[in-house]
Amino acid sequence: MRCYVAAPSCRMAGYTLMEMLVVILLVSMLFTYALPGWQSALHAARRVDAMLSLEHLGTLQSRHRAEFMRYAALEELELLTSQDGHYQLQLEDDPSGYLASARAREDGSQADDHRCRIFTLDAAGRRRARDACGADNTAYCWRSSRP
Repeated sequence: MRCYVAAPSCRMAGYTLMEMLVVILLVSMLFTYALPGWQSALHAARRVDAMLSLEHLGTLQSRHRAEFMRYAALEELELLTSQDGHYQLQLEDDPSGYLASARAREDGSQADDHRCRIFTLDAAGRRRARDACGADNTAYCWRSSRP
């Protein structure tokens, strides 16, 4: 069947340019509003990597001290990065015995997590966290993984 312009019952299938532009506009607006929340949730989930790695490091240090009467260096424990690789681990001497820290890797996916850049745990079990500017953000960062 042929369609002629004058025939009112004949309609061509497809979308108009205006309809396509409206759909693209709506999708882009949804994406614009959803992206920050999605990134925040990803950062919060990756923070668990730092927390678990520091807790694991603390357990290994306790075992090492019980066996050798001293705390170990990172090289002895064979831990240089967090379990998922989002954080760089460091150990420093501290009056309590040691100070373990997990710093977001500059080349990693947590590099733009400015709220919780550095997590620390000492031999006494004290937890701390600092943001990208160095301000204390312990209460926010060490809570559960909610964004």
